[in-house]
Amino acid sequence: MDELSDGLCPMCGEKHPPRFHCFVRRTYRKDPAEEGAERAVIEVVRVFCGVNYRIRRETGEPKPYTLTILPGFLIPYSVIPVDPVHEALDGYIRKDELTQAGAALAMRCLSAASFRLFYSRVSERLESWTALLLALVLALGGKVKKADAGEERRLDIKAQWGWFVLLVWEYMRCCSRLPSTQIISRKYLHHHIYAVLSRQRMGLGP
Repeated sequence: MDELSDGLCPMCGEKHPPRFHCFVRRTYRKDPAEEGAERAVIEVVRVFCGVNYRIRRETGEPKPYTLTILPGFLIPYSVIPVDPVHEALDGYIRKDELTQAGAALAMRCLSAASFRLFYSRVSERLESWTALLLALVLALGGKVKKADAGEERRLDIKAQWGWFVLLVWEYMRCCSRLPSTQIISRKYLHHHIYAVLSRQRMGLGP
């Protein structure tokens, strides 16, 4: 909420503080190592944009006027948390450890189609992810060789994913040096990175 208050409204693009709307329930699949039911239920915040609501009411234009703020470990419109999805992708793309069916099982899904959905999104967005992270790293004074940034060397998805992983670590190294930034532990690394991507409307969600 504090971050939204300092920037532009993600719904209308204007400068105004978000207004609390309500709490909504979200369900997600728990880690099998955790005790209790297979699924957990939490309440998350939904905020309201008066600007888009007014436009929608006056003109009928279908402007979105509410936005649900998810914790970093959740993916929009998915019951599978970030960590098992990232680990399945890494095992399939970079490490060659998993088939698509095995990657789906690693995500705690029975159908390979569940994994293919995320894999297709990554295939479409990976170049944009690396471009964004490269820009952020360079802006923070990160150490990236010009030769390493050449697109001609990143033609296949395995090489692109490796480049993405390298940029993630360099970005986090740069962020950790900023005096005003809290240190993000390894446990929450991918939660933070996919939240950064989601703010640019190109995360793991639709």
